Amino acid sequence: MKPQIILSFLLCCWVFAQQATAQNTPAPIVTPPTETIEPARLHQLYLPKPAIKIGVLRHRDGEVLDGELSPDGLRIIIKNYTRRNGVEVEVLFKDGTEEKISRSPCVIDEVPAL
Repeated sequence: MKPQIILSFLLCCWVFAQQATAQNTPAPIVTPPTETIEPARLHQLYLPKPAIKIGVLRHRDGEVLDGELSPDGLRIIIKNYTRRNGVEVEVLFKDGTEEKISRSPCVIDEVPAL
């Protein structure tokens, strides 16, 4: 009978010791996940011939976009394009003609990362 009492006493001591160490152990610090910020994605649309100037670049729903003509004049680089709608822009070409260009989202490409 004595070995059972001693064994029970040791088991209780061990359980109390485990609880005491668990209470004294600080909780792990959980940091919230940081938001990853994606680099701004540029989009481009190709022009049929070299241009020297572009007018106001807009989504078809009227929202103005931030765009600029590429150095070679054959593309328009769009900085804040979202793929919900096509775009419209008036373009002045090197040969002196002016044309209103309208492009659907399927022909507006993302500029590949270098």
